[in-house]
Amino acid sequence: MTAPALISQSTSRYIGQCIYCKSTNDLSDEHIVPHGLAGPWQLLSASCPKCCKITSAFERAVLRKYFIQVRTKLGLPTYHAKKRPKSFKFTVKINGREEFVDIPVSDITTLFAMPQIKKPGYITNNRQGKGFSITGMSLHGSRSGLEDFRAKYNLESFNYTVTLDNSFLRLLAKIAYGMVVHQYGLDAIQEAFVLPSILGMKDDVGVWVGCKDPDKSPDLLPRERVLHRINVMVNDKNELAADIRLFADFQTPEYLVIVGRLKYGTSYGGNK
Repeated sequence: MTAPALISQSTSRYIGQCIYCKSTNDLSDEHIVPHGLAGPWQLLSASCPKCCKITSAFERAVLRKYFIQVRTKLGLPTYHAKKRPKSFKFTVKINGREEFVDIPVSDITTLFAMPQIKKPGYITNNRQGKGFSITGMSLHGSRSGLEDFRAKYNLESFNYTVTLDNSFLRLLAKIAYGMVVHQYGLDAIQEAFVLPSILGMKDDVGVWVGCKDPDKSPDLLPRERVLHRINVMVNDKNELAADIRLFADFQTPEYLVIVGRLKYGTSYGGNK
């Protein structure tokens, strides 16, 4: 299965200061969804070296560990093509016996897991919590490819395991915050609730990031013919949120990020 198309156009916005600390020194461009996930949105001259180092660290953790298999299988961008894996190790059961096998990329199916997370604590009035709570994991990918994979290697079963830390949630917070800046501009934001979590200053990411509907099975969610989808929303209190689906065509969960608050009188910028 090939990767779905991106949205019809790539968009960028010039910022001219770091969106995290407002420094104006030695700025680099900021991909809202990481380059390694083929995100089309960019903020130009928007990240200073210090803040870039922080955000790049948790992005790498997600890209190189959590999403490495699906990125490799779909051929998503990488700055290090020569280091891209040629195979992946699986624990499988063949003829009643468990063993390790090394499967070439050409034979594996598109497969990845997504965490089910409680609603943001900001919504459930749990605003003093630390860390985050996972209620389950959902498996996504090509089901027909999975059956072909099992048949080719005569597998009775195989184990697919992932290790999750707060890097994934911090990445969702960064994506949501970046899209808000993209749509409104940095000066329009009165308060960015998620900034301490993004920068690692507080361990409160679960207050701001969670599933939009953690009890709803992803199998009931529609497929969307885009690779990633982000909607920015604002309520009557000028509070900002973003609804995010990564790999939206694979019926992935919808994540909700409570981003911050707009200055009153700022007009709404629309969705992407």
